This record gives sequence, structure tokens and C-alpha cells, in this order.
Amino acid sequence: MGMSASQARFLCLTARKNNVEFEGQQINQQRTTLSNESASYYSELCNMEVPTPPSVDDYTKVSYTFNDGAMTNTIISMLAKGNNEYSISYLEQWQDDYSIVAAASSLVARSGNDTSGFKYSIGNSNLRPLMEFSDNQTTTTETKTTFNGKTVFTDGTGPYIVVPTSNPVNPNSPTQTNSGDYKFFPKDASGNADTTNPLVLINGQYYPFSHVDNDGITLLPGAQAVTVSDINNYLVSNGDRDTNGNVVYYTYEQYQTDVLGQTTDSDGKHYLTQEEQGMVQTTTETKTVFTDLKDPYLLTLNEDQLQDLLETEKYYRQMLKEKFGDDSEWFVRYIKNTTSGIYEPYFYKKQELEDGSRYHGNDTQLAHISCFSLGSTTKTKEVLNERGLVEKDSSGRYVAITLFDKDNNPTTYTLTTTTSTDEEAYNDAMQQYHFEQHVYDHKVQEINSKLEIIQAQDKQLELKLKQLDTEENAISTEMDAVKKVISKNVESSFKTFNA
Repeated sequence: MGMSASQARFLCLTARKNNVEFEGQQINQQRTTLSNESASYYSELCNMEVPTPPSVDDYTKVSYTFNDGAMTNTIISMLAKGNNEYSISYLEQWQDDYSIVAAASSLVARSGNDTSGFKYSIGNSNLRPLMEFSDNQTTTTETKTTFNGKTVFTDGTGPYIVVPTSNPVNPNSPTQTNSGDYKFFPKDASGNADTTNPLVLINGQYYPFSHVDNDGITLLPGAQAVTVSDINNYLVSNGDRDTNGNVVYYTYEQYQTDVLGQTTDSDGKHYLTQEEQGMVQTTTETKTVFTDLKDPYLLTLNEDQLQDLLETEKYYRQMLKEKFGDDSEWFVRYIKNTTSGIYEPYFYKKQELEDGSRYHGNDTQLAHISCFSLGSTTKTKEVLNERGLVEKDSSGRYVAITLFDKDNNPTTYTLTTTTSTDEEAYNDAMQQYHFEQHVYDHKVQEINSKLEIIQAQDKQLELKLKQLDTEENAISTEMDAVKKVISKNVESSFKTFNA
């Protein structure tokens, strides 16, 4: 009976030991899986790209500029061609003080209906279609006969033009000349007279002078005659003024034709020769006649001023077309500038004014409409592949540039170095860096959290494995004891039967 019990006990221990060993294998397999998963996370962590903050140097550039009159030129590229020659491209920038610019939107009131037509107003000021002064506009045609730009008249003697009656040159005094005589002014970049460097013609030579008063023209102290390389670059004035009191300037061609090239009669008439009569030009001029003017600004203008304004508004229309790239119709109103006293135009697109969905209200329909006016804008033009030379200082910085025109004439300009940082782009890059850093930190934290969970699971499995090892050792010890009991029982049994 004891033999059987021992054997049964041994079999039970053997089965239990096998189960413990199987559980240990399962735990080792789980730990291997966790180890592979942990290695995958560590690999992902090592392969992650750490965000790098942007450097301000990457958004800072050095630019070289030079001035050519009213233009500021910025060099955009310099390609070396050898022998210190470069192919230079630069950007011209200048200020255009006569451009279409956006103004503050206006609150426009609309009255009328689809049948009678709508009228638009801002306060007490009505809007009118551009180039339409009244509801009654008629066109007339006028024929003009001119010789060298002067109107040709006819009397009993024949056709003639009116010319000055005074001799404009060669005054008697070498230091003073009559204030009505002709002065010469160099043209500025806009083709107007540069009044800062005038000259006066005395005895066939040009002298600089300081001012004009009732005593005539006073030359600068010790003034010497100067050489004028191209008199066509000068405008001529003899003190004549227009109806607004502004000085009248002539081109040198007009000066030669109307003054020096004509024979002056005592009555101010120059009768045309047969040859000159063959040069008379007849032109047809179209004028618009306006009646029933209601615009307060238009009522302040005479007939000639209305004609000039019509031509100006045609130019405005062309400017608007170039600005917006379409052939839309426009409305206009004029507002007096309280500082300058000049009426300034404000433009409104007809398409926006006629958009009924913009208006709100029953009795008085109001809408905010975009407004445009005349103002100053910066314009640019790209100049490519100009031949030039550059000069550097000891540090390698460019300090001067020489450009050649089409006739190979050189002009040297001093270069100004400007360092500029694109703050907006740098701030955008820094924001992107902070975002990427946040994503990176979040990902690292997520991986670390997963690794901590894996490590905790592995720790639990390790403890369980140690428990199984302890249990297996205990089972093995007990099995050894049972083996000894069985062995003694077997030995005792054999001795009994052998006796």
C-alpha cells in the first residue's frame, strides 16, 4: 500500500514539474515578445530626427544698392565673366506719385428704381459716370490752321502769325540783362524745368545767374561762361506767365522756330513767305459741348478747363484699365483738398455700385463700396545682364560698380551695403520649429510610456518566472525524497522475497 502511494505521489510531482516547466517556457516566450517590442520602440526613438531651431543667418541677406538720379537700384545678381568683368542684373525702383491707389471704402446711398434709373451719392455729393459731365453732351468739330504750332491769321496783306516784338539775346550790358529776356533751364528726370541751375544767354554765351528782380538778371559773383553740351536738354523761359500765373516754358525747338527763326515786324506780326505758306498745317479738333452742368466742381470750370478735364478723365480711365486689367466702367466724384485747395478725384466701380445685394435699408439704401484715388506707389523694373566692373575693399566687400551703356560709355556708382533680415519668415520658421519640437517631445513621451509599460510587464513575468523556479526546485527536492522512499520500499520488498 505504501509502495503504491509513493509511486502515485511521484507521478503527481512529475506532472506538476512538467507543468511548471511549461509555464516557464510560456513566460520566456512572452518576455522574448516584449523584448522585441521594446527593441522596436528603441529603434524608432533612435531614428527620430531631432528638430533644429532656425538660424537668423539663414534669413539675413546682404544687398548692394546704388542711386541713379531718382531711382534706387538693387543688385540681384553678379556673374563673373573674367578680367574683373561681370554680367550684372539689378532692380530699378522709383516713386510714382501719380498712380491709382486704394482709399478708404465709402458709404454710398442709392436712390431711384429700375425704371427711372438709380442715382448714387455720398453725403451731399453725387457720383457721376467718368467722362460724362451732363445728360446733354454734344460734339463739335473745329478746324485750326497753324504754322510751327502758332495760329495763322489772315488780313488784307496775307496770312501771318504773332511773334514777340523784343530781341531776346545780346543785351548791351555784359553783367545784367533785361528780366524779360530768355533764360535756359536744364530738364529734370520728369522733363520739367530744373530751376536750381538756370543759365542766361549773354552775347552768345551762357552764364549761371542767381536771381531775377526789377533790375534784371544778376549774375553770380565771378560767373564764367559755361559750355552747354546739348541745348536740346534745356527748356527756355522769357518770363511769360499763363492765366494761372505759372511761368511758361518752351522747348529749344519752339524757341528757335518762334523767336530766332522769324522776322519780327513792328506790330508783332510775321507774314508768311510763299515757302512758309506751303508748311502751314490744317488740323481738325473735336470738342465736346456741355450743357446743364450740375456737378459743383464742374460749374467752377470754364470751357477750356472742361475740355482739359475731359482729356484728363480719359487718361484716368486708361490708368484704371491698366491697374485692374479690365474695361469696367467707373463713377467719379471730386473732393477739395483743404490743405492744397485742389480738387482730387475718387473712383467707384460701376459694377459694385449696381450690385443690389450690397444695399441695406428701405427708405435710404446704403452700401460700403470700394474707393480708389490718386497717390504714390513704388514701381519696379528689372534690368538684366548689364556689362560692368566692380571694385572691392580689403575685406572683399563691394564698394563701387561701373556700368557701360550701349555706346560703351562708363558710369561709376558708389555701392551701399545693406543687411536685412526677413523677420516674418524667421518668425514663421521659429513657430514651425516649436511645433515640430512639441510633436517630437510628445512622440518621445509616448514611446517612453510604452517602454515603461513593457518594462513593468517584463518585471512581473520575471518575478513569476522566479516563483516557478522556486516551485520547480521544491518539486525536484520532494521528488528526490519520494524516489528515496520508493527505492527503500523496493529494496525492502526484494529482501523479504529473497529470504
